[in-house]
Amino acid sequence: MPAILEQVICHHCGEICQESGVDFDGKDFCCVGCKTVYEILSDKDLCTYYDLNQHAGVSLKSKNFEGKFEYLGIEEIVNELLDFKSQNFHKLNLYLPDVHCSSCVWLLENLQKVKKGVISSKLNFTKKELELAYRPSETSLKEIVELLATLGYEPLISLNNTANKNAPKKSNRLIKQIAVVGFCAGNIMLLSFPEYFNLDLDNAVDSQYQAFFLYLNVLLALPVYFYGAWDYLKGAYISIKELIAKNTDILSVDIPISLGISALFFRSLYESFFNHGGAYWDSLAGLVFFLLIGKWTQTKTFEFLSFERNYKSYFPLAVQIISKKSTTYRTVESLKKDEVMLIHNEELIPADSVLMEGKAYIDYSFVTGESEPIRINEGELVYAGGRQKGDNISLRIQKEVSQSYLTQLWNNAALKKNQVKQDTKLSAAFTKYFTYITLAIAISTGVYWQFNDPSLVWPALTAVLMVACPCALTLSMPFTMGTVMNIFGRNNFYVKNPLVIQQMSEIDQLIFDKTGTLTKNSSSEINFIGEALSHEEITLLKSITKLSLHPISKIIFANLTTSKTLETDYFFEHKGAGLEAIIAGKEIKLGNADFLNIPNAQRTQEASVYLKIGKELKGYFVIKPSYRAGLDSVLQQINGSYQTQLLSGDNSKDRKHLEAFFKAQNLHFGLKPQEKLDFIADLQNQNQNIMMLGDGLNDAGALGQSDVGIAISENTQAFTPASDAILDAEKFSLLPKFLLFSKKSVNIVKLSFLLSLVYNFVCIGWAVTGQLSPVYAAIFMPLSSISVVLFAILLTHISAKKLKLI
Repeated sequence: MPAILEQVICHHCGEICQESGVDFDGKDFCCVGCKTVYEILSDKDLCTYYDLNQHAGVSLKSKNFEGKFEYLGIEEIVNELLDFKSQNFHKLNLYLPDVHCSSCVWLLENLQKVKKGVISSKLNFTKKELELAYRPSETSLKEIVELLATLGYEPLISLNNTANKNAPKKSNRLIKQIAVVGFCAGNIMLLSFPEYFNLDLDNAVDSQYQAFFLYLNVLLALPVYFYGAWDYLKGAYISIKELIAKNTDILSVDIPISLGISALFFRSLYESFFNHGGAYWDSLAGLVFFLLIGKWTQTKTFEFLSFERNYKSYFPLAVQIISKKSTTYRTVESLKKDEVMLIHNEELIPADSVLMEGKAYIDYSFVTGESEPIRINEGELVYAGGRQKGDNISLRIQKEVSQSYLTQLWNNAALKKNQVKQDTKLSAAFTKYFTYITLAIAISTGVYWQFNDPSLVWPALTAVLMVACPCALTLSMPFTMGTVMNIFGRNNFYVKNPLVIQQMSEIDQLIFDKTGTLTKNSSSEINFIGEALSHEEITLLKSITKLSLHPISKIIFANLTTSKTLETDYFFEHKGAGLEAIIAGKEIKLGNADFLNIPNAQRTQEASVYLKIGKELKGYFVIKPSYRAGLDSVLQQINGSYQTQLLSGDNSKDRKHLEAFFKAQNLHFGLKPQEKLDFIADLQNQNQNIMMLGDGLNDAGALGQSDVGIAISENTQAFTPASDAILDAEKFSLLPKFLLFSKKSVNIVKLSFLLSLVYNFVCIGWAVTGQLSPVYAAIFMPLSSISVVLFAILLTHISAKKLKLI
């Protein structure tokens, strides 16, 4: 490429200022937008914004908000967005994807100093959500959103914003269970101290108090059993019912847990009311408390991420409808056939339509995977799911939203079905054999004592069921996997639930999408092959590419560091061929080999765009996708342990480059979304466990069909299809470590099983004798649970440190 000229950096955003830049207040700005933001902050004495982080702002060169937020002036739409509304007070949450540093936090939390009428603004940096309160009598939501967009923090408002308002609130029942059981467990242990020390209370008054405490423990144990342990009891009942009906041959882990809890409860009732002696109430309460804590750890995932998305997550909330009489805004769901809508730059097209007016460059990469936007002429069909790149366009709707191509993709059976994953081989096998063996030992113990000492039948049988509770599976698994999820989260890899980690350890094949997964969405590599261009020739090239909306022209324009451009005497863009213009009396052409009539001898297979000035061929540009950093290393490590394949909706122009990473027969190009899904389903029918990595809507079906679907995202909170996990694109190089760590974590769980089996072997051997007292049960049962948990967490952290994940 031509050499970089002297650079002037924008005071606001840090980008290179071109000759069209602006000088204001002794500072340089790349565009009027950045200068406007500086003026606003300077006028309000808020330039501390720049002191916190140099060049903290977002570039506003190509931002055009004119008319984009007019729909926020419609009361019905605003009411759908508000969390709270009164005559003098409105409150809502806005998602701001461009928040990136401490300066952003400082400015957004001082928004009331910038805009009159704003009462308060509080930013959740992790969620990138702004909690906003304002007075409707002094300002409007439209004015606030336009101000945020002007400052560089344009809110992402989609149809899903209103859908979420009607979503059922998440239950906090588990927290209540933990609180109730924790309260009961603490008091039961406190009231059981006389039993722990085996105090012989001959005094009548003390004996009465001891009896009172014993019956008080009974009352405290009732909510532990009937409220705290209810989900396990219900789960066991359902599992047994399914087993009897032969709908499944898998035993739920709730069965042995419920047997142990019920044995503790009813044995303790017997001890309390018939023997008037020590019972197992503290063991019961402690066990249920630990189980609930483990369950909470298992279900507590990264709440600020959305793993389940439908088309509402991507559609704009409303679009502008154009009619002969007036221009109005309508919600997307209310759009009708034959209405004409106005689509702005970067907006997603919500319904299949015909282009009526404007220059349309439609980016279908989010739907098909094809990375190059397509030029659409007036009268041609534009499919829903495409994204407009360029000026505003008007479209006549051909199908309602519910019947569009995009919606049909989401209504695919693979996406609609409830993806209930089968339990993993490890937990299913352990539960099955553990339950049968425990029941066999308990029954054998009862039969033995029936013939030898009938008085010990029920004490021994219930003691076996009590101490044989599978604490390794119910405690080690959630605590280990919870720790792994936390470590993954520190490395910007967010898994939906602990089961995903177990499934990762069982993967046989990894399948990759190309565009946006192996390649970066935000950049491309460009090289100019030919003689060095003079400053005058660079200016001519800059001038012709400036006038084109074609994405390749934009890439070339952005990589030309000269800022000077000239007016054109003539310009014409040939669809799918190239550009031609006359500038300063010189003819310049830019396009493919056929358009420039390049002789075969001068053509090259790697060429993308040829440049001719006058009659002289100057050279050609080679534009290649920019692959993710560390791709070579990642695929080399993975290929040693897994079979890898590529499924891409893009064309095969990069086949030669990708053959360095994949076997030739494992490269598949030009696939439609349904073909990707079917490909994975065929592999699964061959008993292969599949992990799919993709980024766009075209991958949604394949991600849902896979045993593990991972969405690669440049922004972990925006535009990711439904998936089992979300991986920050910057951490792509850590993928082999994540896979290895998932296997190590499962091995740690297995070791925890062994430790638990040792405890069970010792305690069951004691229990079958019928001599296991409540005091010793109260000591050994919590001790085994705590030691198993600590063992699992410690080994998990050691393993993570060895892999340098913490």
